[in-house]
Amino acid sequence: MWLRFFKRYQGVLIFLLNAPGIRWWFRYVLRIHGERSSVGKKRIVAILPNAIWWVDGTSYKAEFRTHGKYSKRLYYAFKWIFYGMHFFDWLIADRFAPSLSFGFNELTAYPDPDGSEDNSTDGLVYHLASGSSWATIRDGAGNGYNDTAAEDYFAVIRANVSSSLWDYIQRGIYLFETGGLGSGATVTAAVMSIYGTNKWDGLSCSPDARVDVVSADPASLNALAAGDFDSLGTTSHTSDAAITYTNWNTSAYNDWTITNLGYISKTGTTKYGVREFYYDAGNTPPNWVTDDGVFFAGYFADQAGTANDPKLVVTYTLPPEDNALRFVITLRSDGV
Repeated sequence: MWLRFFKRYQGVLIFLLNAPGIRWWFRYVLRIHGERSSVGKKRIVAILPNAIWWVDGTSYKAEFRTHGKYSKRLYYAFKWIFYGMHFFDWLIADRFAPSLSFGFNELTAYPDPDGSEDNSTDGLVYHLASGSSWATIRDGAGNGYNDTAAEDYFAVIRANVSSSLWDYIQRGIYLFETGGLGSGATVTAAVMSIYGTNKWDGLSCSPDARVDVVSADPASLNALAAGDFDSLGTTSHTSDAAITYTNWNTSAYNDWTITNLGYISKTGTTKYGVREFYYDAGNTPPNWVTDDGVFFAGYFADQAGTANDPKLVVTYTLPPEDNALRFVITLRSDGV
């Protein structure tokens, strides 16, 4: 979590470490001064929780600590400021004036895009076996995946040209790093959202066709694999509040209110799947139409920026004595 914070705010940290009139103070805060560091007055070009890099002539030099020295210094230097802001949220803002809240009690998490995965990712998995029975297509181990798409169909049932046979089923997997909540947090609400882009119902499945949030258990937190296809559960995490084909919005966020709050990881990664729920999860073959299908499409984390990315918004409370690193969540508007 700290590593991701340092990566995201690298530019701000480097500015504070090098800006005239500010750098002496910020380097002192992080204990990068005097005999505590070999960098001296040289320009720092990179910093991570346990290391700094600087330019020395034509060479780069690095200084590594055996622990998260710099993340700890940030926490201890500013913790009372953020504790005070959190107390204000808890006592006044979140109860009586939400518009004044600093946002301490809400975490918004996005999957990591391809190439920067750090305990979260997203993408689609599928089982393709042209001209197969429903049981073969639905219950197979899976033989394909894509975790680099910016936009794609995440829930698909595709019919073959031959009567009552099927070509493939596709499902989506979305991992969110929610460890920033801390073990002392109490999750009070959560909403998962996917920004819709398209849909198609060539099988005349409406109004039954729908998509819902289920559990997922991919082999890795940083990449998908074909075998993750059968890791999705069949039990709704929204008390069966699936989004129907008719209601699937193709130009805005589609929101599911999560009711199985105990599933959300407070110390690691929350792993969700989204699949067609009435037919696929329910194991009921839809109406067959030659060479056609029912599709739901949306954006993935590889879409530029986070404005349209899949997201999980978690609302929570903390006990007064919680000493977790609230600092990270406070500084980050996306809460990841």
